[in-house]
This record gives sequence, structure tokens and C-alpha cells, in this order.
Amino acid sequence: MTVAKDLEDAHKAAKKLREKGGKAPADKVANAASMVETAQGQWESQAPYVFEQLQAADESRLNHLRTVLTQYQTHVIESVSAVSSSAGECVNALLNVQVADEVKTFAMKANAGQPSVQRDTSAVAPSRPGGSAHGPSTSLAPTTSASQADDRSSLRSSSGSYI
Repeated sequence: MTVAKDLEDAHKAAKKLREKGGKAPADKVANAASMVETAQGQWESQAPYVFEQLQAADESRLNHLRTVLTQYQTHVIESVSAVSSSAGECVNALLNVQVADEVKTFAMKANAGQPSVQRDTSAVAPSRPGGSAHGPSTSLAPTTSASQADDRSSLRSSSGSYI
């Protein structure tokens, strides 16, 4: 690096003396010319080595960059793969949910260990915040009747879409 700076300084000094023209002292002009020649000689002898060092540093930098980017892309691909398989599992789980079965299972778990009591729908007590007049309901199990079964079967057409 100092060789390049010395060459540049020598060229600037010589240029400054040339701009003065005939007013510049001859010994300074000769000294500047010899400094330019010396700096030029050093540059020519050391420049190939400097360029080799710069090239090696550049190659090392590019190899490191290539390695880091390859690792990053591999990580991104693995992450996307993991997320997509997880998303696929979620979609499959959602598609396999049977709402009627889930309601029945919930009702059975909620009633576990409690006697089954049928609700009397003819006398409905007024509701108030926090529960009914007689406390919480003890029967959450759905009752299945022929009309409910007919309702479930009529919700779907032959194409699988809802009517």
C-alpha cells in the first residue's frame, strides 16, 4: 500500500513542478523526476505480489460468502420443509374432525361419574347470570332422535356440499 501512495505522491510533486513551467528550479525538477522513476520501479517490482495478495483475499472472501449463503439456503429449505409437513398434518387433522363425534365425546367427558338426569323442558326456570335457578345442569349428553338423524343426513347432497 505504501508503494502505491509513494508513486501517487511522486506524480503529484512532478505535476506541480511542471505547472510552474520554467520558474521551477532545475534541481527540484530533476529530483521529482528521479522520485517518480524510483517509485515507478518499486511499483513495477512489487505490484504483482500486491495483486496476488489482493486476489487471494478476494477469493477467500468469495469462498466464505458462498459457504455462508449455501448454509443459509439449506437452513431455509429445511425450515420450509418442516413447516410444510407440519401444515400438512394440521390440514389432515382438521379434515378428519367429525363434529358430531367431538360433541358426543365432550358430553361424555363432562358427565363422567355423574348420573344421567333428563331435563324437564316443560318447566323452564328463568335464567340469571352465573347459572340457572337450580344450579348447573347435570346432563350435557345430546339426545338423538329420528328427526335429528334426518336433519343430519339432509344437510349434505350427493356432491358433499351443504344445501
